[in-house]
Amino acid sequence: MTGCAGSAVLNIPPQFTLNPKTQNSIVLGKIVFEGIAPGFGELLFVVQDTAIEKDYFLKLAPPQIRDNDAGDARRVDYHYFVELPAGHYSIREIAATHSKFEIVEAYLLHANFTIPQSSIVYIGTIKVKNIKSSLNLLAPITENEIVDERSEVTKIFKENYPQFQGQRVETKLIDEYEFFKEGGIGGKF
Repeated sequence: MTGCAGSAVLNIPPQFTLNPKTQNSIVLGKIVFEGIAPGFGELLFVVQDTAIEKDYFLKLAPPQIRDNDAGDARRVDYHYFVELPAGHYSIREIAATHSKFEIVEAYLLHANFTIPQSSIVYIGTIKVKNIKSSLNLLAPITENEIVDERSEVTKIFKENYPQFQGQRVETKLIDEYEFFKEGGIGGKF
């Protein structure tokens, strides 16, 4: 996992209010793991403010587990509602503890998002899908995509934080960039 200096960030407390003097914002999102055996624990989601090169370590509690729409694989949802300073961010790491595998990671290269000042902003849902089981059980092989589930995430946010019921939630989805290509191999994350 990332070893750079930075700040630990947890979900905002139940009675949280935005302080207009700080110009910080509330960032909403979700990380989903699909098709991976049960056994998930805490998730570490590391983002970096690119202007000052400061890492923020979002520590997300053990997730909600539910069957997916097809009912044939497990789906694990980590929701986050965190306060971060306005700015341009790069995703550095997504890693979850798991009882069966050494670690479950999502590799996102050049995935960025922007947080406006003093707002509530949804940045997207990162879906991590198992595409092949690993032979040595160190980790599954995954592919990742960014999807827009703003209605669901906003609804859950406003249920948990009723003080924001009347406030607008902006959408600034994570930018999807091409993977580094070498010898013609590559693609979207």
